[in-house]
Amino acid sequence: MRTINNGIRKTVIKITRIIVWSELAADIVFFVFFYYTDGLTRSVQSYIIFKILLPFLINLATFIFFKKYNDNRDHSMLNKNVVCAFALTTIAGSAAICHGYYVPLWLTPSLVMIFCTIFHSDRLQRWLLIYNYIIILLGCAVVSWENPYNTSYYIQNAVVVLLVATLFNMIASVMNKYNQEMVGLTRNFHDKQMEYKEKLETDFLTKLFSREYVEKEATEALTYCSEDNPCSIAMIDLDKFKTINDRFGHENGDKVLETFGKIISDYMNDFLIAGRFGGEEFVLVFEGGDFDSHVMVMEDIREKFSKQIYDFTDKKITLSGGIRYCSKPVSFQEALKDADEALYRSKEAGRNRITVAGKR
Repeated sequence: MRTINNGIRKTVIKITRIIVWSELAADIVFFVFFYYTDGLTRSVQSYIIFKILLPFLINLATFIFFKKYNDNRDHSMLNKNVVCAFALTTIAGSAAICHGYYVPLWLTPSLVMIFCTIFHSDRLQRWLLIYNYIIILLGCAVVSWENPYNTSYYIQNAVVVLLVATLFNMIASVMNKYNQEMVGLTRNFHDKQMEYKEKLETDFLTKLFSREYVEKEATEALTYCSEDNPCSIAMIDLDKFKTINDRFGHENGDKVLETFGKIISDYMNDFLIAGRFGGEEFVLVFEGGDFDSHVMVMEDIREKFSKQIYDFTDKKITLSGGIRYCSKPVSFQEALKDADEALYRSKEAGRNRITVAGKR
C-alpha cells in the first residue's frame, strides 16, 4: 500500500505541475481574447492581478509546498496523503474562486474529493467536504460582489452546487467503503495464500521445511555450487525410531520428532536449511562456508539430540547421519544418494555417528 500511495502522489505532482502552467497559459489566452473583443469586465491591471497572477501564485505556492512536503521522509504517509488531497483541491478551488461564475469550476473540488477515495480515509473525505463548502461559498461571494444585481441567482446556483457536493461526498463515502472492503478481501486472500504456502513448505510436526521445498532449494544450490561457494547435502535418520513408535506409541514418537525439529531449528540460517524427508529421515542443505564447519554442525546436532531427556523412557535416543561435500555442480539425486550411503555406513558402524561420503 505504501508503494502504491507513493506512486500516486508522484503522478499527482506531475499532473499539478502541468495544471499550474496550463492554467496560466489559458488565463493569458483568455485575457488576450477578452482584451481585443472588449470582453473585459474590469480594468486591465485588475484583470491581470486577480484573474492571472493571483490564481497562478496560489497554484505555484501550493505545488511547491506539496512537492517539498512529499519529498520529506520525516512525514508520515497519512499526512502526505492529506497534503496531496488538499493541494489538488486548492488548485481546483483557485480556478473556481478567481474565475467568477462557472458552475463546472465550482464542482471541480468535488471531483477531486471522489478521486481522493484512493487514499481510503473517511476522515479525509469529511475534511475535503468542508473545504469544498468553503470554496463554493467563496466563489459565490466573489461573483456576487462582481455582479451585485444577480446575487440571488448566484446564491441559488451555489445552493445547488452545495447539494451536488454533498451528493458527491456520499458517493465518495460509498466508494471509499467499497475500496476498504476490497482491500480487506485482498489482504485476507494474500494472508490465506501465505498460510497455504507455509503449510506446503513446512512440516506441521517438526516445523522444518517440507520435502518438496528442500529438494527445490537443494537443486538450486547444487546447480551453482563451486570451489568458492561449496555445498553439502546431509541425511539424518533417527536411530531405532520404529521401535520407539511400537513400544511407546506414536504420541511419544511425535515428541521425539518435535524435539529434533526444535534442536535443528536453532542452527538454521541463510546458509543452512533442513527439512523432513519422510518419517524419521531428514535432509540438510549447507550452502557456503567450509566443509569442516558443515560436519561440525552435524556433530553438534547429533550430540545435543543424544543428550535429550524424555518422560517416557530413560534410554538415550540417538541419530545417525551422512554428508556429501560438493564443490562443483551435481544433481540432487546423486548428492543425496552419496549422503544416504554414508548414512547407511553410520548405521552399520553402530549408529549415533556422522559419516562423510567418500567423494569430495
